[in-house]
Amino acid sequence: MKKCLDAEPCSIRKPLLNKAVHVVGAWCTMPLPPPCVVSSRCIMPLQIFMFLLLGLWISGGNLKAQSQIFQQPLSQRIANYQIKVRLIPEQKALQGEEILTWHNTSPDSIHELYFHLYMNAFRNLKSTFMKESGGRLRHSRFEHGKWGYIEIKNLQLIDGTDLTSAIQYVSPDDNNSDDMTVMKVPLSIPLPPGGKVRLRIEFHVQLPRVFVRAGYCGDFFMVGQWFPKIGVYQNGSWNCHQYHATSEFFADFGVYDVTIEVPKSFVVAASGVLVAVDSTDTTRILHYRSEDVHDFAWAADPLFKIAKEFYKNIEINLYFRPWRKKLVSRYLSAVKNALNYFENWIGPYPYPTLTLVDPPLAASGAGGMEYPTLITVGSPWWMPKGFRLPEMVAIHEFGHQYWYGMVASNEFEEAWLDEGINTYSEIRILGTFYGTRTSVLDLWGIQIGDDELQWTSYMFMPQFDPILRPTWEYLNHRSYGVNAYHKPAMMLLTLENYLGTETMDQIMRTYFQRWKFKHPTSKDFIQVVNEVSGQKMDWFFEQFLYETGYLDYAVHSISSKRQRTIAKIATSQDSLQAPIKDSTKAVYHSEVILKRNGEFILPVTFEVHFTNGNVIVESWSGRERWVKFEYDEPAKIDYVTIDPQKKLWLDIDFVNNTLIAKKSIKGVNFISLKWLFWIQNLLQFFAFFS
Repeated sequence: MKKCLDAEPCSIRKPLLNKAVHVVGAWCTMPLPPPCVVSSRCIMPLQIFMFLLLGLWISGGNLKAQSQIFQQPLSQRIANYQIKVRLIPEQKALQGEEILTWHNTSPDSIHELYFHLYMNAFRNLKSTFMKESGGRLRHSRFEHGKWGYIEIKNLQLIDGTDLTSAIQYVSPDDNNSDDMTVMKVPLSIPLPPGGKVRLRIEFHVQLPRVFVRAGYCGDFFMVGQWFPKIGVYQNGSWNCHQYHATSEFFADFGVYDVTIEVPKSFVVAASGVLVAVDSTDTTRILHYRSEDVHDFAWAADPLFKIAKEFYKNIEINLYFRPWRKKLVSRYLSAVKNALNYFENWIGPYPYPTLTLVDPPLAASGAGGMEYPTLITVGSPWWMPKGFRLPEMVAIHEFGHQYWYGMVASNEFEEAWLDEGINTYSEIRILGTFYGTRTSVLDLWGIQIGDDELQWTSYMFMPQFDPILRPTWEYLNHRSYGVNAYHKPAMMLLTLENYLGTETMDQIMRTYFQRWKFKHPTSKDFIQVVNEVSGQKMDWFFEQFLYETGYLDYAVHSISSKRQRTIAKIATSQDSLQAPIKDSTKAVYHSEVILKRNGEFILPVTFEVHFTNGNVIVESWSGRERWVKFEYDEPAKIDYVTIDPQKKLWLDIDFVNNTLIAKKSIKGVNFISLKWLFWIQNLLQFFAFFS
């Protein structure tokens, strides 16, 4: 078979031919984006093989050549990878080679390339990641001596020009000269606008003991962020940050053509679609293809079992160890619920497959993570059905397929655009399918909704950092969690209550449809909010997105004082000299003082309840530090409640929103005890797993 060398897209469009073309692409020296990338030299061999491959497809051979994977490009496909990798289990290592084809879509001439080498975060204690994490993160600890790293064995242009000796390690964020997670490669000839560069890179990866997202645990391997990955060139420079303890990832879209070789006993779960399998006496070679994605991850384990289900034409595969079978139906049901919700709310999932990996409990650091078309879940196998942690993890990680996978904002610099929006999505989906008040916990008489859970996490640290800040500049990992996940979710719930659910739904749909596969920013999101709502909402985001501070409205005091009025009533209408009888009627002069404790301002409503059952509903702009409202009514005030419908989820203290005139076990005391009980139980639970 001849190779396709530097070919240009051809005009062959027939679906049948396309299916064959993409399989033959395994012999090409670069990924083959649709409609096809073949030269005239490949046409005749292609026609010969087309009918053979078609026969295999029809007879249900080992090809999963669904027509959906051979789609018209959804993205610019800037960074395209053809990777061959071999797992060496006894060494806990990978041996790999990649051919990268990178397109310069900028107006600039490119003189150097930047790459992420994420695995070097685990090379030693001097890396920025290890310094920031202290060797403990995501409920797992680093096992000293079980280091991980990536070594570049050879790097050259496709024409053979060697660039290996030109490699430099740089640290653009903190000038840590010991950090090796970013690599710079000067080019011998500048790459002009519109040009493309093709590199061949040989690399060796030593996997760490599972610590954060990736590594090994016995014969379980979670392989994420494992290959040299080119940065994103935008706005005249390379966006290629170091691997930080409080950061995730950012990359350009492309096509991934990946061949994985493992010992024959291993079962592999991977991104994309399995298009071919080959075997020898001792190994299995699996060929995967994933289009319009910005990463590729995989896992391997000889103990994996597979549970398969479908949502419409989407194939869902869950890989798990046998003794974790109890959770299988819960994970699959949850992701199908999420697929259904997103399809109706935002738009359809465009990929033909979704892969779930359930790591063993001893490798829990690899759980709860997202990659394009592949997510890792994780929960103790004994988790009772009333505690919906498995569902929450599965739904949250699937939601990343939209906000991380397709929208693909810069998580280093604007993490809330993925994590925050995704947490907001998680709250809505869990509430829809499991009940708003019971979406997290409905057990032993305790009921907790996901909105309450996220609010509880937010309220403990609401004001150290603004939401919008580079992730490594937050005060600590706790502040990162609040400002990337919890506070943005509360901000979006509050925005939904302010604008209305119908308007908010339109905002989210418009944002996704406009910016999928395009790397939007916070300003792009705000622009959509203003456009769809018809209001200039900059005042809202200037407070909650860009500033520190918090929102807290309180009922400061209430008072009611009795006054007497005397009415003269004549006993006879015919005589002015008739005797007069005194009649008294009680009237109470009442005062309510509301207070703004925090720096942030939002309009707020409140209710004044009187002892005779009357209720007065009032509005307050919320701008003053305090405000007094006065009433003359025939009854005393019973109690006052700010935000009775609980619309302001950004308020850090719901207890001081209600004040009653008489101290009793009803009103505020009951509310306080209930919230404190919930908080105490939640903290004890998460402390158990931390």
